[in-house]
Amino acid sequence: MSHAENVKRLALATAVKALQKSVERSLMTDTYVGTAAMMAKQYRKLHSKIAEHYPDDYYITDVLLLEVPEDADERQVVSLVQISASQLHEYLKAMGSSSATSETGRESDERRTVRDLGEEFSQEIMRFTSDTLRRALSNIEFDMPEPPEPPVPPEPPKRKQKGKPAVQPDDDPKVSIDIEFEDEDDSPPPGDMR
Repeated sequence: MSHAENVKRLALATAVKALQKSVERSLMTDTYVGTAAMMAKQYRKLHSKIAEHYPDDYYITDVLLLEVPEDADERQVVSLVQISASQLHEYLKAMGSSSATSETGRESDERRTVRDLGEEFSQEIMRFTSDTLRRALSNIEFDMPEPPEPPVPPEPPKRKQKGKPAVQPDDDPKVSIDIEFEDEDDSPPPGDMR
């Protein structure tokens, strides 16, 4: 197997891992709405490219082929993509583990190159997915009613003055009341002093 062939295979394995993590994250955060078809399409494209590199591998070409039932809702489609991508990634990782390291046990130059490419590709997939989700969510309109006017609080009662009225030093503290009788028959009540 040539160096270029190894780099392509490892780049595809890294792309599958990035897709699997992205799909898993969208399932965990419930942000998969409107993206199921895109994720299934990405998996199918990666799967077909990998199947070209391993045409004699029945597990890759037939078993890991994504088949979505017609009545599947978006969550089911995304779940199928997540499971398939996870299985494909683990299978490729197991196949490549023997060729990933050299005889001394150190990471090969090919593996480092592919890892760098994979990180760039992973970031590109994350950026693409983020942009797609942002566009999908920007088209959702929220019809929020205007909040009602708060009620006006009632006027507080006026405070009554407590205590005795102030008496000025010039005022006589004794108060007298003059009562006038209009009729002579009207006499003051008993005990009234005039």
